[in-house]
Amino acid sequence: MSGNLSLDDLLQSLSHEGERDSSGQFTLDIEKAVEKVRNFQLADPYQYCLRWLQAAVVGQARLLQWRSTPLSVSCLIEGMNLPSHRIALLPGLLFESGASPAERHLSAGLNAVIKTRARAVHLTSGMLKGTWRPGGYQQVELDKPFTSVHLEIERSGGDILSQLWHAANHYHIGSRSGSPNARDREQSLLHSQGACAPLELDIQDFAPDWQLTYQEPFSLWRSLTTFSVLPETPFRQEKWEPAQKGQIGFHYRRNILRTGRKRELISIRLYILYPRYPHQCSFLYPIKDGVLLPTMKILEGRAGAIFLADVSSLHTDLTGLTLVQDQLYQQLLKELEGYLV
Repeated sequence: MSGNLSLDDLLQSLSHEGERDSSGQFTLDIEKAVEKVRNFQLADPYQYCLRWLQAAVVGQARLLQWRSTPLSVSCLIEGMNLPSHRIALLPGLLFESGASPAERHLSAGLNAVIKTRARAVHLTSGMLKGTWRPGGYQQVELDKPFTSVHLEIERSGGDILSQLWHAANHYHIGSRSGSPNARDREQSLLHSQGACAPLELDIQDFAPDWQLTYQEPFSLWRSLTTFSVLPETPFRQEKWEPAQKGQIGFHYRRNILRTGRKRELISIRLYILYPRYPHQCSFLYPIKDGVLLPTMKILEGRAGAIFLADVSSLHTDLTGLTLVQDQLYQQLLKELEGYLV
């Protein structure tokens, strides 16, 4: 028997008791789920942490606490609960129309974990703790209800060495190749792509350290005439639009965008920065369910701006982390073009 968790081990839990919900009205189509899940994979399996962050955001959690070492991972999501009878079904909920968005994100992350050569995954919520190990699935009833979601991973020997190599090459170097605070691949991803999530994100006692940077178009004249008098910011103007009721939104400029006596963070749907020296195109930083997706060059051929936009209502591909450029995407581009001056 292999020491690493496999897809077959993960899918065994689908036939476990609890396949039907408490009302008896929902039964997972196991064969159909297995066929779809076998074809699913993320470009980087360590992006599972981003899907779990997305689950926390759409599940309206207040905190995601991340702790990881070369030996193990602990992901605690406070303010969100997964019904006990759904735990065993989770590997097959990725493409299930009856699943909630949070369940689909959790399922995507769980299915990606096996590509990291994990030895075991534990999920605790409600009255159960479910465990996927090589050879099968087990669950244990708890003495009292657990009101959050706690995901734990036991790393394999191969992944331990991989994480140690990553830490040696990326920890505390403060360059674009890694976060100055990240200790492993997952922490690097959470720092670089989770900073705008509209919840409290605690990464090994650090807040996300990502900052938006802008490289001005090269100008020989400007490089020769600019010496010590530099603007404080490369942007001449900034504006933002608040998230509307029912929109997920995101957090940006956490030290400024606050309201009320308690100085609560404002969720926004769009943040626009106008550069002093713009490129002949704009740049879109799409944020899907709290996770920053790859930056896109848009609206080429005219002086542009920087757009951070909540795209939670737009479609993504099967990974959930790449935008589909369909009609909804084109409508977004048309809206953004209206902000160019």
